[in-house]
Amino acid sequence: MAANNLDDLGLGNPSPNSVVETQVRLIETEFSDGYTQRIPDGVSNVRRVYNVVFENLDVSDSTTLRNWLTTYSQGEVVVALTHATDNVSRNWYIRNWDEQLSGPITRNFNFVLVEDR
Repeated sequence: MAANNLDDLGLGNPSPNSVVETQVRLIETEFSDGYTQRIPDGVSNVRRVYNVVFENLDVSDSTTLRNWLTTYSQGEVVVALTHATDNVSRNWYIRNWDEQLSGPITRNFNFVLVEDR
């Protein structure tokens, strides 16, 4: 498997707090009579945004995930299963991520993957 595959890191499944949103981009025009016209904003106007959460990772797993996020935060395509919904492997790019202490030596990671279409 490719090094850019999140599921190959050996961290297990993300937390159940992970969420997949669907974003719909529309162009809306409202007329003076109250009528609103909507059209899709581009050909691929529907995309998924995956808010991934890993909780209570130990030092080793934290280092692995931090290095992976740092490496692939340059706009490269990453592969991940949408564990939070349909468990389908999709291509994504990393929008942002953060890390918090959850204990003396454990960390929580939150990051946003945007579907690459």
